[in-house]
Amino acid sequence: MPRVRSLCRIVGEEGVAMHARIASSIGLLSPRHRASSFVLGATLLLGCVASGQEPPKSLVVEPGDVVDQAGIVTGSFKLIAGYDVGAHHIGIPSEGYGGACLMTDFGGPHEACSTQDDCHVPPQLPGGQSECLAANEHAQTMSCWYKSEDWCVKRPPPPIGASPPLEVNKTMSLPKVQGGIHTAALHKGKNASWMVVACLNGIDAASGKSVPDCGRGGPQKLMQLGKQKQVKGRGASPP
Repeated sequence: MPRVRSLCRIVGEEGVAMHARIASSIGLLSPRHRASSFVLGATLLLGCVASGQEPPKSLVVEPGDVVDQAGIVTGSFKLIAGYDVGAHHIGIPSEGYGGACLMTDFGGPHEACSTQDDCHVPPQLPGGQSECLAANEHAQTMSCWYKSEDWCVKRPPPPIGASPPLEVNKTMSLPKVQGGIHTAALHKGKNASWMVVACLNGIDAASGKSVPDCGRGGPQKLMQLGKQKQVKGRGASPP
């Protein structure tokens, strides 16, 4: 069974259903998507058991902290092995395709949302994108966050991408962004929240191939939100 044996080198037994609880706690997965995530991990794990091979550990893209250097914002992320937090596991079966972006609220009033369709990219950010996210796993509401494509480092799976997957335990730096200027353009005199949002693509159980769900909003992915940092906008008081 060549396909199953190949998957067993990729899939970890801890990647069965563990990211469903973590992601749902911050509102990233619907109940239908959580069910899909369980089926994904369980199907792959059973294939590994049937082949008689020991499944490796799962993977997760861990966001680093935002760094503010006089209004110039940057950050980092790293692909690592899945890990346990108490009785819960963080990680999914993955080949290591994914990435991360810097995201901001631009310092304005948090725009409440239920889905990404509720968020509208401001005209001061041409070509920008929006996400409807919870600020952290304890947040009770969702709000709109924004990014530009050039604030990201991405390794999408083929055929979309031609680059190799991320390397385990290698820190990746994000681009430097003039955060203070971007904030002042929208909400002069305000400070903005910034964070690193990381995403890891999962594997399709039927085909055994990586799926580009980080880029298309599908359920076979694991998103991780980094710590927020207040960044001074031009004309604003220090945070």
